[in-house]
Parts: sequence; C-alpha cells; structure tokens
Amino acid sequence: SLHWYRSPLAHTAPTVDGTSQQRVQAPLVAFDDDGRPGWVSATVALRPGLVVRRSVVVVGDYLIDRLEWEGETAHELTLPLHGVDIVDERGEPLRRAPATLAGGDEAEDGFGHLRETRRVDAPTGPVALLRGTHDEHIAGGLRGWVSVPDGARWESALAPDVPSRPGVAPILLLRATARRGQFVGVWSWRGSVANVEMTDDDVVVVLADDAHAEHGRSDTGWIIDRMRVGERERIVLGGMAD
Repeated sequence: SLHWYRSPLAHTAPTVDGTSQQRVQAPLVAFDDDGRPGWVSATVALRPGLVVRRSVVVVGDYLIDRLEWEGETAHELTLPLHGVDIVDERGEPLRRAPATLAGGDEAEDGFGHLRETRRVDAPTGPVALLRGTHDEHIAGGLRGWVSVPDGARWESALAPDVPSRPGVAPILLLRATARRGQFVGVWSWRGSVANVEMTDDDVVVVLADDAHAEHGRSDTGWIIDRMRVGERERIVLGGMAD
C-alpha cells in the first residue's frame, strides 16, 4: 500500500501520460499570505520539454486551483479528485459504464490500485459541477466547478482510502491530451459561491450575497476585483520570486 500513497493519484496531483511524476524540484513562482486572500504558485518540468505550473488562491471560504501545462509535443495530463462526485444541475450523479482505464503498470503509477473503474457519461461543456461525498463533515457542503478542456474525459474508480480509514473511497479522474492546456477548479465549502464563469484567462466567482469577484493573473501576480452594488475593491497578490 505504500506504493499507492507515493503515487500522484493518491495526492490530487497530476500524472503525465499515465505515469508517475519524476522526482524533480519545483521552483517557487510566487507566495503571498498576509492574513487576507493569499496565493502560492510553482512550476516544474515533469518531462523534458513539458512545463507544468500550479497556482492555488485562497479567498476566505473558497479557493481557486489552476493547473497549467505547455509542452513541445502533446501529453496526456490526468488530475485525480478525491472525496467528490460529478453531478448534473439537479445534483444527481452522472451515468457511467464499466471501462478499463489506461495507465502505467509501475508500482507507483497508482493505476494498479484502482477498482470498479468506469467511464463517466459527462456532457460536453466548459464547466463541470461537483459535490462532496462526505458533506456531513462540512458546514454548507463542498461544491466544485471545474473547467473541462475540449476533448477531455471523466473517469471514476474506487481507490484506497486515507491510512486512518481502511477500505476504499471514490476517486474521479479528469484527463485531457494537448500540447498546452489547463484545469481550473473553484471549490467552496461554506455555501458562499452560487456560480462560476470561466474563460481561458479569467475566473468570475458569483457569490451567494449577489456580489462577484473577478480573478486573473498578471505579470506581477494575481488580481482580484470584488464588486457589489456601489462598491468595488481590488486586491493584488504579489510575492513574485526573484
């Protein structure tokens, strides 16, 4: 079981072409946390000619997780998501059918530990809706909005649970093949987010109190424009590494 817990699939971390990450350093791009919204961003060359960047922005009771990649050639990136299920607009799980999931067969690729593997019949669209599978432990429930690149597919399986809970737990896999692309997730755990709109560059978070926040990256960091009737606030997160 130690091989599973060393795999990227066990840690909501990406695999490349179905195989585990190489053990290399990930240089810090930015870090800013002074008690208000904060963020951290880092890059790593997961393969020769393939650079992956991950940025996490935390804003009170929601966060944005952006995983980007750019390569000299096309690669398949797989992002595992634990403790959530993909649902329709009514909150009902989507249909799925048994399927064999492609992936490496080395001990720490992780795919050999997956059981009851299935292909999810997910509709095409720029954003998928997700909900937590352990909402009884989270006030307001866990809700997610995840960008879906063109040609991406969803798969599901059962995987070993955390070490303190023997048994298995559901896992989702979002997979896309491209020379460059990104997965963007917005996660809310107190019911403060009503909806999310995404473009290639920006994320608009519509809040339950009728306010909204526009998020985007700039050359100097991350910019948040919060707006409600008659009010506008701009927050600039910096901390760029030299």
